[in-house]
Amino acid sequence: MKGIALSTLAYIILALISLIVVLSLIGNKIYPSLQDAYCKILIGVKSVLPLPTHMKTDLPMFCNKEDNENKILTEEIYTGDPDRIAFAIASYILACWEKASKIDDNILCYEIVLKNLDGIVTEDMIKEKLGDYSSILKWNVGDIQQPKSIGIFYNAEEKIIEVY
Repeated sequence: MKGIALSTLAYIILALISLIVVLSLIGNKIYPSLQDAYCKILIGVKSVLPLPTHMKTDLPMFCNKEDNENKILTEEIYTGDPDRIAFAIASYILACWEKASKIDDNILCYEIVLKNLDGIVTEDMIKEKLGDYSSILKWNVGDIQQPKSIGIFYNAEEKIIEVY
């Protein structure tokens, strides 16, 4: 009984490997309507196979494009100067506003990691840097007094940038 189960398992694994090889050979020539399913299968197979990352194949360009649109950008700020930090956060807020105004959907644009802080960053400092755009900001962080991570999110219902 064990011999039949092991041979069946071997045939299933062989069939899956054959399917992966065939899909990788015809991957760039498939119809656009099937590309989404193809990308999901490839990503699933890449994550399931116990191979080192240098042995896994790269995804086709059309898969990477979709991946990058929904990817949250993590930015690190190394300076400890509160004024420079406020300027950088305001810049990321405006960049998120520009990006989100084209899409008009809820988007988590950035994760900002503050590595150093030599003082306090307040909401008023950020609004001062934003100038005329200060009305687009909803600040939910309070005063930043120590290094931390904050998120910049576009709320499409309220048409506002929220900082958490």
